[in-house]
Amino acid sequence: MDDLYKRLGVPPNASTKDIRSAYRRLVRTVHPDTSRSPETAAEFAKVTEAYRILIDPEKRAQYDRGETVQVTPITFYASHRQQVVAYQRKINRIVDDMIEEDRRETHTRGQIVTVLVTLFLSTFIFALVKPLRFAPSEWPVAVGAGVFSLIGIFYLLTVIRRALEHYTYRPPAPSVTTLEEPPSKPFARATALTFIGVGYGGSLAAGVLLDMASGGAFSGGGFPKDAMMGAVLLPPILVLIIATLRRVGEKMEGL
Repeated sequence: MDDLYKRLGVPPNASTKDIRSAYRRLVRTVHPDTSRSPETAAEFAKVTEAYRILIDPEKRAQYDRGETVQVTPITFYASHRQQVVAYQRKINRIVDDMIEEDRRETHTRGQIVTVLVTLFLSTFIFALVKPLRFAPSEWPVAVGAGVFSLIGIFYLLTVIRRALEHYTYRPPAPSVTTLEEPPSKPFARATALTFIGVGYGGSLAAGVLLDMASGGAFSGGGFPKDAMMGAVLLPPILVLIIATLRRVGEKMEGL
């Protein structure tokens, strides 16, 4: 058996996402629907065999260890037309599933990027201008802002938790007896948490320091006790507003 990674045009350390993308790209050129020649069907069968082995963690591990991996042979040109039609439908479902998975991946990535960019940027701006300073008589407004801020924080933590589950992995404990498998996700959990913490803390510090360096030109001067309240309460509210508007836009696009 020739190198399955070379069949798909990916390196041996390719991620699952890279393998799916490579297969999807090749299917567009070697699918039997593009040509009825036996050469195209044979190439499609080889590419699909490589995909089916490398996309399965157990089969891929067997292949990487040099073991023989058994898969059901792929033969596109069946002896009966019904078999051909059934196989075409099966392949179409596989491609449709991959397209749908890509759509969900794009949506998840867009949601995470929107939330983090809004959080970091709004934290910097509100730390810079310090817009929220409540008088004692304005306690109902403060309570309302606090409630919406808590809702925003809950939403923010929910998105971050999903992002960590989707994009990060926990490095296994070092072992001299077990061969370490390449991670299936792009980032280590500690690296992602450090990025979020540094991003938020850096945005907050940058806003405060820039205002101090300007002599209070952005915030109007002074630094009362409640001056930083806006930098804490308002970013989660803005995250919630932007997420709601984004959701409404997605609903309208789907109509």
